[in-house]
Amino acid sequence: MKKFADAGSLAFLFPFLIYVLTLCPTVHWGDSGELITAAYTLGIPHPPGHPLYAILGKLFTLIPLGSIAYRVNLMSAFFGGISCYLLYRIACDRLEPSPWRIAAALSGTFFFAFSTTAWDQSTVAETTTLHVSFMMLLTLLAFRLTSGKIIWRNETYSLCLFSFLYGLSMTNHVAGVFFLPAFIYLFLSSYGKKILAPRLLGKMIAACFIGGLVYLYLPIRSLSDPPLDWGNPETWSNFWWVITARQFSDNLVKKVDILFLPVNVWKRVQDLLQQYTLVGCVFGLAGIPALLRRERRFLIFTCIVLVILCYIGLNSAFISAYFVPALALIGVIIAAGIQWVIEILGAVSERLKKVSSVALLQKSVCSLLAAGFVLPLKLHYGEMDRSDDYYAYRYGTQILNQLPQNTLLFTADGYALFTLWYLTFCENERPDIMIVNPTWLVGGPCLASQVLEQYPSVRMPDLEVIRANASQGETVGQRQLLAVQRILDENVKVRPVYWGLILNQLPFFDHLECRGLVYAYSETPIPVSEESIEEAKAYWDGELEMYRHHPEMERTALLNDIYPVELNNQGLIFEEHGRDDLARWFIERSLVFNPKYPLSRYNLGRLEARAGNYEEAVDQYHLALKEDPKLAVAYYNLGNALKHLQRLEEAFLAYQKAVRADDSHYQAMTALAQLYALIEQHEKAVEYFQEALEIEPEYAFALRGLASSYLDTDQMVEARNVLEKSLRLEPNSAPALFSLAKYDARIGDTDGAEKALRRSIEIGGDPFLENAASDEDLKMVVLRMPEAQVSK
Repeated sequence: MKKFADAGSLAFLFPFLIYVLTLCPTVHWGDSGELITAAYTLGIPHPPGHPLYAILGKLFTLIPLGSIAYRVNLMSAFFGGISCYLLYRIACDRLEPSPWRIAAALSGTFFFAFSTTAWDQSTVAETTTLHVSFMMLLTLLAFRLTSGKIIWRNETYSLCLFSFLYGLSMTNHVAGVFFLPAFIYLFLSSYGKKILAPRLLGKMIAACFIGGLVYLYLPIRSLSDPPLDWGNPETWSNFWWVITARQFSDNLVKKVDILFLPVNVWKRVQDLLQQYTLVGCVFGLAGIPALLRRERRFLIFTCIVLVILCYIGLNSAFISAYFVPALALIGVIIAAGIQWVIEILGAVSERLKKVSSVALLQKSVCSLLAAGFVLPLKLHYGEMDRSDDYYAYRYGTQILNQLPQNTLLFTADGYALFTLWYLTFCENERPDIMIVNPTWLVGGPCLASQVLEQYPSVRMPDLEVIRANASQGETVGQRQLLAVQRILDENVKVRPVYWGLILNQLPFFDHLECRGLVYAYSETPIPVSEESIEEAKAYWDGELEMYRHHPEMERTALLNDIYPVELNNQGLIFEEHGRDDLARWFIERSLVFNPKYPLSRYNLGRLEARAGNYEEAVDQYHLALKEDPKLAVAYYNLGNALKHLQRLEEAFLAYQKAVRADDSHYQAMTALAQLYALIEQHEKAVEYFQEALEIEPEYAFALRGLASSYLDTDQMVEARNVLEKSLRLEPNSAPALFSLAKYDARIGDTDGAEKALRRSIEIGGDPFLENAASDEDLKMVVLRMPEAQVSK
C-alpha cells in the first residue's frame, strides 16, 4: 500500500510541477480572460454559467502569487495534476496484479499528462481540468462500486454519493452528460433491475439534484450586478436560458454526412497520433486485447464515451477540450498495453538461461518501455511552454492604446472581448472604455439586459426605429447588423464609437476607417484616404517584422487565427470600396502570417476569378478546401471557376459538394440545376430549382431557371406562374423576358412574344437576338421584326 501511495503522489506531483513550469503568466486566448474575470469578480461566465468554477476560481485568486490571471491558471494546473492522480488510481484498479503494475499505470498516466490537449488545458484558465477531475473521480467510483466495494457506509449511501458528485460536476461543465450513457451501461450491467428500484433511483436523483443546487449561485449573484453577468439570470426565463446553454445548444447533434465522415475519422486518428505519439498509440493498440481478457467492461465503457464524443464532434461548435476525458480513458488502455508488452518480454526471458546479464537486460528494456512517456514530454515541451507567453496581454493592450478616451467599442471577436474584460475589470486598465458585443444588443432580452445593466449609458434607439432600419435586410444576419448600425448611429453622437472584428456582409463597411486593430465608426460614409492606407500598411509591416524576430509566435492564436482574420477582413473593406489592389495586399499579408488560413485562400481565389484568372482561382479554392473540407462557399465558387474553364464535370462535382457541405446553399443548388438543364436532365433540374426556392422563395435566378425548365418539359401552366413571380421581382430581366417570349410564342400569342423579345434584346443585347434566331419557338417571331429595329 505504501508503494501505491508513493506512486500516487508522483502521479500528481510530476505533472503538476511540469504544468507550473510551463504555466502562462497572464491572460491567454479562448475563454481564459472571461473565466478569470468571472472568478475574480464572482461573476457569471458564458452559459451554462459554470458557477462551481467561478467559486473555486475566486479562492485561487486569493493566493498572493503572480498576476490574477496566473492564480486562476494555477487552478487549471492543480486540477490537471488531480486528474492524473485519479487516472493513475483507475489504471491500478484495472491492471492485473504484477511487479510492473505501478510502473505501467504511471507511464499510462504520464502519456495522458503530456498529451498536447491535456497539457494545453492545464496551463491556462479553462474549465477542462476540473471537468476531467470530476469525470475521472466518477469513473473510479463507478468501477469500484460495480466491483462490489463500498465507498461510504453502505451501498445505497455510496450510490447517492456518486449521484451527488455527478450533479456537482454539472455545475462546472455540462459536458459530463456525454458520460451518462456509459455510466448507465456500467450500473445496469452490474446491478440489473436493482438499480431501477423506485426508492433507490429516487434517492440517487435527489442526491444529483442537491449537487446541482450550486446553480442557485447564478440568480443570487446576478442580483448584485457583477461586471460579468452573462444572460442576467435573475428571472426564471433568463436563468433557464443560461443553465440550458440555449445560446450554444442549437444543432448540437448533427446528421452524419457520409461524404465528410472519412475526413472526420482521419482527423481523429491524426489527433491521437499527435496527442500520444506513435509509441503511445502502439501501446494503446496492445492494451485492447489485454483489457479484453481482464476488463472488457472498461473497454465498452470507453468505447461508449468515444463514440458519443466523436459523433458530437461532427458539430462545428465542438471544441477539442471536450475530448480530454476520453484521452484520459485511453491513457488507461495505454497502461494496459505497456504492462502486456512487459509481461511478454518477461515470458520470453524466462525461456532464456537465468543469468544475471539476461535479467539485467530484461529489467532495462522493461524500464525503457515504462518510461516511454518521456517521448511526448520531450516532443511537446517547447510547444506547450507558455511561461513567457504575453501575446494575448499584448494584443489587448494594443487595442486599448488605439482607442480614444471614453470610447464605446463594439466587437464580436471573442479573443478581444474576453482579453479586454480581463484588462479592464481585473487589471483596471482603461476603465473608461466600454466593451460590448454588438450582436448581444439585438440577440434577445437575456443578452441585451446584461449589456445595459453593465453599461447603462449606452444609448438605445426606439424599438420602432430599430425595426424600421432592420426591415431592409433580406436575411436574419443582415437584419441584425442593420439594427446594430442604428445603435451605432445613436451612440456616435455622444462619444467615440469604434468597431472590432469585421463580419462578412457588413452593411456599413464604408462607415469604418482602419486604426490598426480597430476601426473608427462614422455616421456617414468615410472615403478611403491614402494616409490611412499607409498607416495600416506600416502597422502590419511592423507586426510582420516582429514575427520574423519571434518565430515562436507561429504557435499562438495570434498568427493562427487573429492576425489572418484581421488582415483578411481589412481586405474585404477595401474590396467593398472597389480597391481590389488593396484587398489583394491585405489578404496576401494574411497568408504570410498563416498560409493555411482557408478564408484568405478562398477570398484570394475570388479576386483571381474576378480578374479573369480562373486557373489561379481554382488553385486557391483547392488550397482553401484542403484546410477546410466543409467550406461550402469555396466549393460553390470552385464550381463557377471550373464552369468558366468549360470543365463541366468537375464543376458538377464541386456544386454537389457545396450542397452536401451546406444543405441550405441555394445558389449551389441552382447552379447544379442549370448543369442538369444543360445536359437535358430536366426532371433533376426542376428538382434542384425547387429545392433552392424552398430555401429562398424569391431567388430570381432560380425562378428564371425553373421557368425555363418547365418550358423545356411543356409544363406551361407552371412555367407561366413562375415567370410572373420572376418578373415581379425583376421586371427588367432579359433572360426572364426571353423565356416569356418563348412561352407566348408556344401558346400562339405572337404579338406578346414579339413584345417580350424586343424588350429582352433591348436590355440584353444582340446575344438574345442570336439565340432567338436559332430557337424553334422564336424563329417566326424574329422574321416579323425588321433588322433595323432590333440591331444595336
